[in-house]
Amino acid sequence: MIAASEPQEFVPFGRLKIKNHPGTIVPPLNQPFSENFLVQRLSQVNIDNHTENEWWTLRELVVGNGKGKICAEEELYVKDKTAIWSQGTVGLSVANTNSEQPAGRTLACSYTVESTITHALWVNFVKPGEVRMPSICLLDETKVNVYTKDGEDFLSALQFKVNSAWNTKFGLLLERYTTPQVNFSENNLATLFSLLHPLDEMAPLLIMKSGGSLQYMNDPNLKVVFTSEEPSLVVLFDA
Repeated sequence: MIAASEPQEFVPFGRLKIKNHPGTIVPPLNQPFSENFLVQRLSQVNIDNHTENEWWTLRELVVGNGKGKICAEEELYVKDKTAIWSQGTVGLSVANTNSEQPAGRTLACSYTVESTITHALWVNFVKPGEVRMPSICLLDETKVNVYTKDGEDFLSALQFKVNSAWNTKFGLLLERYTTPQVNFSENNLATLFSLLHPLDEMAPLLIMKSGGSLQYMNDPNLKVVFTSEEPSLVVLFDA
């Protein structure tokens, strides 16, 4: 039996920090002041009905080893064009009080991109020599923004509309968006692609069918529902 008293709403740490974030900074253009002011204002206009674009994800963070091991968690908070990465105590967020204390959390970094973020996740890319490169990936409609923990950043253009993104042991897994009614030529295109390193090209995935034949993953009914780095695992669902 589980008993709970005085339950509190979980408020993400990033929601507190986003209040003080300057947001998107428009660089100055070589135009007269009046034109520059108008361009800046028009760039902030959003005709999408879904004005609230906010979500967050958590993952376990283990610090130290042995008796000195501490279990914490990381939070990746996203709102519109900004992502906030923070670390802190497991199960504690901003207290739902007037003081809004951070409850033991610290800000690791914040990122702002040019377009609205559609997917955000932690990914371990692979450098030459099987060296892991822990990174944060922020996807929008046209590109992948990669920020490593060493301070490097990469930009990779998307060749298709992404339906979902997953982290794997060998980099980033991208699922191409497919429409319910497609013609024969579009149905033959691959639906799953991998990105081992931000400077590599996205490569279509192969699947082994019954009989030992290899072919591209081009079945739009096969959807990724879960991935794991350790053990290396991808779970597909036949819709």
